[in-house]
Parts: sequence; structure tokens; C-alpha cells
Amino acid sequence: MPHIPDDRPVLVRTWFGDDAAWNAVVIETRGDGADPTAGAGSSPFTAVDDRDFDGATALRVIQAARSHSSPYLFLADRTTLTDPEHPVLVVDRGDPQADPPASFRVASSRFGDVESNLSTANVDSAEFLSAADADGVFRGFRVTVEQRHIEKGHLLDAIPESPRAEALELLRSDLENTFSAYPNSRSVQLPAVLIADLRSRRAELLASTFPYGMTPFGYEDMVQFCAARGPAWGLHLPGIDFDWSVVLDIDTIVPVAAMRVDKFA
Repeated sequence: MPHIPDDRPVLVRTWFGDDAAWNAVVIETRGDGADPTAGAGSSPFTAVDDRDFDGATALRVIQAARSHSSPYLFLADRTTLTDPEHPVLVVDRGDPQADPPASFRVASSRFGDVESNLSTANVDSAEFLSAADADGVFRGFRVTVEQRHIEKGHLLDAIPESPRAEALELLRSDLENTFSAYPNSRSVQLPAVLIADLRSRRAELLASTFPYGMTPFGYEDMVQFCAARGPAWGLHLPGIDFDWSVVLDIDTIVPVAAMRVDKFA
């Protein structure tokens, strides 16, 4: 049985009808323009180009990777190498007896997002599958650009109704002070953007870096809340010394999570 390296995630080639397409997939999924025939280097995965896997099913590849530490395998099969989007097959090894094993596809342009979130268990395969398009290919969590305006006075009045009211008191203080320079400040309109799927916001948060390596106030609550599925309204309130990111209930417009990013140490 062919060998699969067990030191990092693997992308296994199972169709050998187009070498150029395989090279393109390796470059696209690595995202660095690297020579596909070069060593793995700092790449997030090892590309396995072994003709012993020609025509192999996902189950056979799983069996060849019994000692592999990753709960997921990535396959470049005939569909991957003949479709213009190069949708890589993501195979979940969670149930070794499943035949066929649970799987979904990801367009090669979004491979990095999927691999990094799966490897850190930020998002699981079921979540990616539920966010895939009708053809079973994940092309990113849907972002619908839809806006509305929230009156500042409404936001202030709604904070006590929030289940996280205590944590939002700092937001209230900053709204009443930092942003009070506006004429008729309670009636100022704050632009809110529809977040079509909170999981997309969570993925962004987990991949973010912040000034001076400081964890923002409210970060943990924001990440925890955004693990829920479904839509919400999002507010971004920029300031001179800090920015606020606020999530509002889609129906009641009550703030349910907020995070302050300080710009200076």
C-alpha cells in the first residue's frame, strides 16, 4: 500500500490524466505561486503525487492514512483536475467505517480558508458542507451586502435589554462620550451591514491579528456568539484611539456582542 506522510495535512492526487492541471491545483491551493515539484517548505500541506493512488477511492486513501494525525484528507480526483474551479475533495476521517466517507468540495481559491479552519477545529466539515452551494462546492460563507441605519439613541436604549448588558456598559460609555460631538447625537444614524452568516464573522475573528498583540475587550464573547448560525446586523464604529465592532440581533436590533480594539498600547 502506498505511503502517506503523517507530518502535515496531505493533498493526494488520484487522477493522472492531466499533469498541467495537477500542477495548477498545487499552486492554487498553496497560494504562494511555489513550484509544485519543489519540497513542501512552509506549505500548509504535503502534495502526494504517487501513481499507486491512480483511481483510488476516498476510502482506500483513508485506509492508506491510518496512522495520519489529521482528521481530514484532501483529494485531487478527476473532478478536481477537469473542472475549471479545481474543486478539491475534502474527506472527513471521523468515521473510519463510513463508505463513502463524509465529504464536500472546496474551490481551490478557498482551500486555504478551509484547511486552516479545519486544522485548528475552528469550523468543522458539517458547517462547511451546510454553507456549500447546491453543487456541493464550498466557495465561501455567503456575504450579502445589505445595509440599514441604526439610530444612536436606539442603540443606547437597547443596551440594558441585552443578555450581555454588563459587558456592553463600556460601549454605552464610549457612545455617550467619544461619539457625543455629533449635533443632536442621539439621532445620529449609524450604518449597519447585514452579516448573512455569523460563522463568516467568526472565521475572520479567529484569523485576525490585533495591535501590539493585545486581545480586544469582548473578543471571547464575540467569538462565542458568532459560532451560532444565522444572520445578524453588524456595526463598525471607528474612533481615534479605538474601534468598536458590534453585533445586533437581526430582529430586535438589540446589541448581543461587542468588541473594542484599542489602537495604542
